[in-house]
Amino acid sequence: MIYVINEHLKYDPLSATLYSPEHHSDTLILTRVNNSILLQFVNNNNQLLTRHHLLKEVWENQGLDSSNNNLNNHISILRKSLAKCGCDDIIKTIPKKGLMFTANSVTSLARAGETSPSQDELTSIKPKSLAPLSPQNNPQPIPFFKITAFLVLILLIIGFPNFYEKMDLSSFREEVLSVEQCRFYVTDNDTKSLSKEYIKTRIEDFLKMKKISCHQLKSNVYFFYSEIKDAMGRDTITQIISYCPYNSSAQCINYKEHSFK
Repeated sequence: MIYVINEHLKYDPLSATLYSPEHHSDTLILTRVNNSILLQFVNNNNQLLTRHHLLKEVWENQGLDSSNNNLNNHISILRKSLAKCGCDDIIKTIPKKGLMFTANSVTSLARAGETSPSQDELTSIKPKSLAPLSPQNNPQPIPFFKITAFLVLILLIIGFPNFYEKMDLSSFREEVLSVEQCRFYVTDNDTKSLSKEYIKTRIEDFLKMKKISCHQLKSNVYFFYSEIKDAMGRDTITQIISYCPYNSSAQCINYKEHSFK
């Protein structure tokens, strides 16, 4: 689904983009965390979300460390992005209670290839009870879109020294190349459907371009490929390569490349 906020701002969670031509000429790309936060807000418009709920859904449920400082920093960045698109002060802080997304309207639209929404689905999302969400009564969020799921998976994969957990990972990742200390994987069906030669060429180009050395540090590297329509209806190719030091608390380094057909 693509969401239209306040009748002018298009939010595409699949490509993690915001587009409002009336206020900003360029498409804004959100980080994984800000995309996840905004998705929580959009699906709970005009409903109070506790900080505990956001930390749990965006960080803890994905196996990540959470803190109020992290949340505050990402909310600040998200507010600035929304303001650039003409949605100033749309995220309200409710002292000692939490945060609330206060869009006048949030409408869902089917993207190309999806079933068109019913009339009820096209109706703006109605405000819900202002009672904060408790951990036991959280509504189920919609499934994570491909790119976010991929990035979340990367963060879950790093730091798994246990053999049993490695065996579990083999069920959804496929090794395509090994270069010295680096092992290269694909995880989603779309990327797995690409030819091995294409994947290897992209990885080899990446190693040369970023001057990554595989002979010193043991690392897992993940490649993701997707073709989607962006908020302006253009066919967009997104390629992501995540370089993750093995069994380390260091964050993965993500390299994202966008191009048009």
